[in-house]
Amino acid sequence: MKAELLAGLSPEDKEKRKAILYGSADGLQVIEDHLRKRVAQLQASRLGKQDYGSPSWALMQADKVGELRALLEVIDLLTLDRENNG
Repeated sequence: MKAELLAGLSPEDKEKRKAILYGSADGLQVIEDHLRKRVAQLQASRLGKQDYGSPSWALMQADKVGELRALLEVIDLLTLDRENNG
């Protein structure tokens, strides 16, 4: 679990938050799986040649990179067992 999800909480509140998140683990996994599929689609589209002819190709690539970064950050938060701080 990311330490930032527990930051600033008392020890008692940390335990409550952990219980809530781990109790929701199955639902969070469904969301994470969906986001990982979206990441794979984005990565594939970034490597495609279909957009090279567009005059705004660089902007489109930058947008995809930003979206990819945001999705990976959310996936990182949803992955409860990766980091065990707190």
